[in-house]
Amino acid sequence: MYTTLLQYFSSIHSLTVCYNTVCVCVCVCVCVCVCACVCVCAGEFQCGFEDEAVCLFSQDKTDEFDWTRHSAATRDTKYTPNTGPSADHTGSKQGFYMYIETSRPRLEGDKARLLTPTFNVGSKSSYGTVTANPTYCFAFYYHMYGKHIGALNVFLRQKGQTVTDTPAWSLTGNQGDRWRQAKVNIHPTTTFQMVIEGVRGAGIEGDIAIDDVTIEEGNVKTPRPTVSSSTSVYQTLLAPGGNMRLVSRRYL
Repeated sequence: MYTTLLQYFSSIHSLTVCYNTVCVCVCVCVCVCVCACVCVCAGEFQCGFEDEAVCLFSQDKTDEFDWTRHSAATRDTKYTPNTGPSADHTGSKQGFYMYIETSRPRLEGDKARLLTPTFNVGSKSSYGTVTANPTYCFAFYYHMYGKHIGALNVFLRQKGQTVTDTPAWSLTGNQGDRWRQAKVNIHPTTTFQMVIEGVRGAGIEGDIAIDDVTIEEGNVKTPRPTVSSSTSVYQTLLAPGGNMRLVSRRYL
């Protein structure tokens, strides 16, 4: 029965069942509630929010409002202009994403928190030994367009003897009408979740959206310097927290 439940659950949620990677503990109810450890290949774990189950993401019950699953194809004709995406991150109007709706009755400073599934730290190397405190790359696409954009924050929530939220990434203000990608290194030492927090700004033109969330074992990969037609070399470095930033330019 245990194997059957794993096969069924992995098939309906498009998760790759494997071993020695990140474990997600889920509850499958078939007459009785069985908590099964479904191992998701970290390098392949991703959520584009296409499934109504949203890959076991959940809403925080202690915030002021919720994230909403949405697609441009079903967008209300009375939507607030000059904010929010017109398609998902791939450009598809049929594709889904998650966003915060900042129209009334939302107030400035209201927060909406979206939680990833709970993962267990327990990676093994190719030699079968347990890797101590592995590093993971947490990545996602975000859309922050509108003159009233508040903030988008990411926290690493660890569940030891006490629950702690550690800031991992943050961005505020209007970033233009386009999708951008964020990547950050995280170093969990115990069972963990990622918390994605959207904060309402000063007005209604402040919708924030996210799409295609991934977790991959290993560090954020730093892009190699590129040479343009004018032979300028742009150097990018890994900033504290794992964010990419342009730090210098020199000419050959």
